[in-house]
Amino acid sequence: MTTGEKGEVLQIIDDLMGILKVHPEHHKTVERAVDLIKTQSMQIGYLKNALVKVRTELSMIVHGLEGEELKVVTALYDMILDVLDMLDDEAGESAAPATLASSSTVPSSSSSSSSSSSSSSSASASSVPRETTRQREGKAALEGVKSVTRLEAKGEMAKAAEKLLSLPKGKHVGEQTISNAGRAMESLLFQLGGLETIRRVLDSFFARPAVRTAMSNHLKSKTKSHDDAAVDSIIKTAKAFFTGIMGTKGRRSDIDMNAFWAAAAAIVPVTAREDKLVRAVMRILGLRYESVKRAIELRKAMVDTAAGWKWIKTKPHCDRTDWTPLIKWLHSDEASTPDNDHKSEIKVNVTDDGTTVSYELHERRYWNDKLSVLLRTFRESPVFLEMQKAHTECERNKRHAKALSLAKREHGPQPSPQQVEK
Repeated sequence: MTTGEKGEVLQIIDDLMGILKVHPEHHKTVERAVDLIKTQSMQIGYLKNALVKVRTELSMIVHGLEGEELKVVTALYDMILDVLDMLDDEAGESAAPATLASSSTVPSSSSSSSSSSSSSSSASASSVPRETTRQREGKAALEGVKSVTRLEAKGEMAKAAEKLLSLPKGKHVGEQTISNAGRAMESLLFQLGGLETIRRVLDSFFARPAVRTAMSNHLKSKTKSHDDAAVDSIIKTAKAFFTGIMGTKGRRSDIDMNAFWAAAAAIVPVTAREDKLVRAVMRILGLRYESVKRAIELRKAMVDTAAGWKWIKTKPHCDRTDWTPLIKWLHSDEASTPDNDHKSEIKVNVTDDGTTVSYELHERRYWNDKLSVLLRTFRESPVFLEMQKAHTECERNKRHAKALSLAKREHGPQPSPQQVEK
């Protein structure tokens, strides 16, 4: 038993004797407890001393053993070291059975000079520290954790998680040993300098990839507070982008629409529908169900085609005014004349969808008169009468569609013509 352990036992005994002074009626119980503690302490000390003696005897009798006998003694020696929980310097001070076995192969029938040389070689071999089981487990754990960090650096998170789970946990260690190791690390840390130095050493220690990977989930959750704050800020910014900057009651322009769908496709998880996270995504990002669904489809199309983002064009209104007759009339000889001085054609109606640029080549023309005069001329042409007739028909259809929708709402899915006209 070490000096520190003896001090703890004596302190417990003093506390029990103090209780006896305050409550003398419990003297029998206290005396039994004190006797039991003394007996157990003596037995533990006796057993430890006995194990130390057995270890010394084993290191002495290992010379001359071969084969199975050497294996048995070596295994017994290792078991005693594990029971005693010896430190590394104690292992270095003692003679390892393997090294002694290697020295036992020297012939015993040699001269005195050869025997002295063998004894000196065995002494030098015995000074080599024995690698304990915990040291071997620590080396294996370090190599495994480094491989996990390399996989995480490559972005292979699934393989890294699988590798981390497959690492051996090692032999169980008692709470007392863990506490002693923690105190030893604390003592070593506070020998390095002042408080600022200690803080810098701790920051450097916990920033090491192997240490962060080996940390428990409880400590990882504490060290990820800044990451969680950054994630919350990103979510708030994304929601403000969709509901604030890109929020509109009307139609978006082509540029705004492509910016909206590109951002949605980048941030909405592709597996949101399979994982049943659509409502959560709608709530977090402020998007509608149709928007989430289309964002997933756009992202899948990008992955399948591997062609990047495809420019989305705004669909024109079905009831829009057809300006084609006016455009044709402006390019006719009634409104313009070909420019014979500049024969080179020019590009018009240029469109760029992100991958293909399309345009039309037209000859140069100049107006025959001012635009105000050309407007009066156009209104007197039959082309204008056709445009008026088409516009009137379109407006009539719009009013009929609106009246039909109101009649269905009031009178059912199949209203009569009279109900629609009302």
